[in-house]
Amino acid sequence: MRKLLIFCVFLCACKQSPDFVTKDFELVTPKQTWLNLDSVKAPIKCLEVVNHEVIAIDDANNLLSYNIDTKQTRRIVSEKTAPVDFISPKEIFAVSPSRFVVYDLTSDSFFEYLRSGNRWSIGKSNQLYFPLHGLPSISPVSGNKFAATSLNNIEGKIIIGKLAPKPVIVKYIGKIDKKTSENKYITGMINRSSCVYDKWTNNIFVGNFYSDKVECYGINGKLKFQIYGPDGFNPVYKVKKVKSDQVFINTPDTKDAFISITCDKKYVYALYSGKTISQQVKDLSKTIFIFNKQGIPIKKILVRVDIGLIKADENSHALYCYFIDNNPKTQILVYDTKNL
Repeated sequence: MRKLLIFCVFLCACKQSPDFVTKDFELVTPKQTWLNLDSVKAPIKCLEVVNHEVIAIDDANNLLSYNIDTKQTRRIVSEKTAPVDFISPKEIFAVSPSRFVVYDLTSDSFFEYLRSGNRWSIGKSNQLYFPLHGLPSISPVSGNKFAATSLNNIEGKIIIGKLAPKPVIVKYIGKIDKKTSENKYITGMINRSSCVYDKWTNNIFVGNFYSDKVECYGINGKLKFQIYGPDGFNPVYKVKKVKSDQVFINTPDTKDAFISITCDKKYVYALYSGKTISQQVKDLSKTIFIFNKQGIPIKKILVRVDIGLIKADENSHALYCYFIDNNPKTQILVYDTKNL
C-alpha cells in the first residue's frame, strides 16, 4: 500500500487556535533539461538568476554567466584574475536586473557586481561584523534591504538588513527558543534555516534545516502559519565541550529537513531530504514540495539525483537546481514550472 505523505498546516488565527489541514501531494513530473556551463570545474557552489542569465560560482571560484537565450557561458571573474578573493562563496542574490551581490561565508563579506553594457564589473565590497555574519541564506527584499538567516543569531529567526551605506541589521523577525545551558553557536545551529522573500505577498518563507517545519512571516514580523513536514522530527544533536566552549555535533540519528526554499508568483518550493547522513549515502534522492502562498500542499517532485539548492525564476518559468556532482556536463537541473 502506498504510504501517504501527510503535511499538517498550522494556521495562526487571531486567538492562536490551531486549524489543521491535511492533504496528500500530487506527484508530478515536469519537463526537465540540463544546463551545460562549459569549461568549469564542478560542482557549482551557488547560483542566482538575473534577467535571463544564470550567475554561478564553480568549485574553482570562477564567477560565471550563462545566457539562458543564447546558451553561452563566459567568465565574469576567473580564479587567476579575481580582484576579490572568494574563499567559500555561499550565496548570490540579485538586488536588481543590473546588480547582484556575492556573499562569502568564511570572510563574511559582500561583493557587489554591476552591469555595464553587456558586461559585469566589480562594485563595492563590504566586510560584515557581528552579529551580521554566518549567513547561510540571503534573499533581497528591496533595492537596499535583504532578509537573511544566520548560524550565530539568537535574537530572531530572520535578520532584516540594509546594504547601504554599509550593511547593518534593521530588525529581527521571529522568536528563537534559547537554552541557558547552550551557547549562541549551538542555538544558531539548532535554528539553521533558509529563507526567501516573496514580493507578491510581502511575506518571508523559512525552511528549517534540522526540524521538519516551514514557517511564513509577514514583513511586519507576524508569524502567519507553520507547515509541519511528513516525518515530524525536531533537531537531533550532541553538544561537545571543547575547553570552555561548546560545539554542535551531528549524531547518526541527525536528519536534514528543508535544505532550500524559493518561490515564484504562484507557488513556494521547498527542497526536502528527511534522511540521516548514512541514509543519504544509500539514497541521494530528494523531494521538492510545492505549496500555495497560504501553505496548502499542492504538488511534489521526486528528484532522483543529489541537489542542494533550488532557485525559482518567474521570467523563464523555471526552477533551477544546484546539482552536486563532478560532471560538468550536468551541473544545473532545470524544471519547467509554467504548467504546474
